[in-house]
Amino acid sequence: MGHTAPDLVLVLGGDGTMLGALRAVIGTNIPVLGINLGQVGFLAGVAEKTWQDDLRTALSDGLDLQKCLVLDWQVERKGEVIEKGQAVNDVVLRYGKIAKLISLQMHIDREDVGTLRADGLVVATPTGSSGYAFSAGGPLVYPDVDAFILAPICPFLNRMPPLIVGPKHAVWLDVDLDNTGIFLTSDGQEGFPLEPGDRISITKSPSRALMGFLPQSSYFAVLRDRGFIRET
Repeated sequence: MGHTAPDLVLVLGGDGTMLGALRAVIGTNIPVLGINLGQVGFLAGVAEKTWQDDLRTALSDGLDLQKCLVLDWQVERKGEVIEKGQAVNDVVLRYGKIAKLISLQMHIDREDVGTLRADGLVVATPTGSSGYAFSAGGPLVYPDVDAFILAPICPFLNRMPPLIVGPKHAVWLDVDLDNTGIFLTSDGQEGFPLEPGDRISITKSPSRALMGFLPQSSYFAVLRDRGFIRET
């Protein structure tokens, strides 16, 4: 007997739980609605205190749906793809256990951008622009903008500002031959150890994740509520 696909995935938790659920439904057109039981809960559209009334509203009136841009990433070593995955929030390259500079040769569509020496690099979607990328000095990007962000973490002795890259472009990152101990982390949950000479490619995925919000929910109200926008 076949299984019927659900109409909605309901997530109880914080942003980390939401990201795991969103990755699981990429390309399925099944929306994910979160009840915030975490600390920040930027992605979870339903507050813990009002979840019963909000859920009734969602079931009776429907949801506003947001198609989230997804990143496809892969690691190539000696000409062979050895690991690949997807990220809804961000892909981060940095040292694992110690604070140390990394050195990456950055290319966009194989055109040499320059050498980045920094504590790390965040490649974020619009969904992830309010997370680690924002802490690294990147911009907030409206959710329906079709682009992703490259945000260096504390660049050292070079000026490389955050970049916004269009959806048709590919980012290529070559790990310096002297760098060991670098990890690639996807959505802050899945880590993969890199070796000197590895090449990482990051592109926009043709598939999307679908996130649900209560009708008339406001992106800017959430920004104000979470302290991203403050009036002096």
